[in-house]
Amino acid sequence: MPPEELEKIVKRIKPAQVFEICKTSKKVLRKTMLRASRLTLHDTIICITGSLYLVGEARSIIKS
Repeated sequence: MPPEELEKIVKRIKPAQVFEICKTSKKVLRKTMLRASRLTLHDTIICITGSLYLVGEARSIIKS
C-alpha cells in the first residue's frame, strides 16, 4: 500500500492524527523518528512501514 493511501485511511479514522511520510535516508529517518517521539505520549504507538530495509534501519535506530 502506498504511504499516501495509508495516510488517507489514518486521517479518516483519526482526523487529528499527526502523519508524516519519510522516504529518504537513514539520517532523515532518524530525525523523523525523533520528531515523532517528541510529538507523542509515552504510550503512543509510532507505526513504521515500508521495505524490510527501512524497517531494519528503524529498528537499529530504536535499539541505539
